[in-house]
Amino acid sequence: MKLMSVIPMALLVMLPLASNAADKACLIEGKFSFMGQTIHSKDCVQSDPKESEAAFKGSCEALANMSVQMGGEAGKIDYMEQCPLPAQGVCKGMMGTKRDAYYYARSESDLSTLPASCGQLGGTWSSAD
Repeated sequence: MKLMSVIPMALLVMLPLASNAADKACLIEGKFSFMGQTIHSKDCVQSDPKESEAAFKGSCEALANMSVQMGGEAGKIDYMEQCPLPAQGVCKGMMGTKRDAYYYARSESDLSTLPASCGQLGGTWSSAD
């Protein structure tokens, strides 16, 4: 399994939950280098309905800044009511939460590793939504 599939998914559920989130989703786009490859990323995180807006936005910012640690620039974040459809795949209910991750613009090889990563994090994979 690719490390790049597991790390971002794990970060999606690390912040505490509260209530009344106004922005329910964040779309993060960027690129970074990993093991000599330039990786283009376009993923969206759908919030748990009970999560506070501040906690959710903090989580999105942490994900966007992860690419800086890998030699890239911070990803661009767009907040919205829900993640856009269609997606290439969705990991639903990661780590026992109601948080979902939507994936777009992934290569076939990268996309093929995501179902196993999702399952390891306790989520349910859906190929398209």
